[in-house]
Amino acid sequence: SSQDILECVAQMVDEGERERIVGIIHDMEEVGRQTMELLPGAMELIQWLQSHDIPMALVTRNTYETTTVLSQKLEYTFSPLIARDDDRYPPKPNPTALHAIAQEWQISLPSESLVMVG
Repeated sequence: SSQDILECVAQMVDEGERERIVGIIHDMEEVGRQTMELLPGAMELIQWLQSHDIPMALVTRNTYETTTVLSQKLEYTFSPLIARDDDRYPPKPNPTALHAIAQEWQISLPSESLVMVG
């Protein structure tokens, strides 16, 4: 069976080993930020959604630091943006973050006005 790596690391008893693994994950994410490339069509999709006044939020297991790089590349600021640094929300697929977005956008759930992708 597979286990979520972030949860696995958080449960490690040996603090030194946990810090070492967190450092490795941080280094890998830094490489990802430095080499991040948009998928073909991503910019066009964001522009199309903007031109149709469709708001976009982002819920991700990435860090706020990584989402800042993404936002710069897309030339778009997601609002709200919920990253793993925000411990108010459990990770996807838990719907708590989606409910928070709906509340901020004043959308009653269930609704056809809100879609979660990914």
